Amino acid sequence: MNQEKVWQQFTGLPPNQQREVLDFMAFLQTRGASPTSRKASKRKSLAGEPFIGLWRDRKDMLVCKEIELLEYPHPSPD
Repeated sequence: MNQEKVWQQFTGLPPNQQREVLDFMAFLQTRGASPTSRKASKRKSLAGEPFIGLWRDRKDMLVCKEIELLEYPHPSPD
């Protein structure tokens, strides 16, 4: 498929579909990026975010944690 035909098809799309095409192209570019360029977009630490620990004092959340530990026991540190 040549560039002119691709451009004609792209410009024939409505604006919202053109945005989807551009978003998909951006996704493909990041997926094919080298591991070193992915490191540049490293996730920031969430430790300082206000929502961390938001449910710390909720008793009903403790029950969920206990169930999780029973169903998916973590290996004990040696």
